[in-house]
Amino acid sequence: MGVRSTLRRNERPPAGPLADLDNHLDAVERRRWPLPSSAALVGVVGLVMTVRQAAAH
Repeated sequence: MGVRSTLRRNERPPAGPLADLDNHLDAVERRRWPLPSSAALVGVVGLVMTVRQAAAH
């Protein structure tokens, strides 16, 4: 995981509402797309649109 997981190894687990927030943040971090993947996807879509537009003319 990320830095929070590394730092958390030596800490006590949070209790109560902090545990809920921590679990929610962990879930959000697992779901998010990393920036390089998003950039690659945008690049591929741009390339496909360019080729399609060039083929139409």
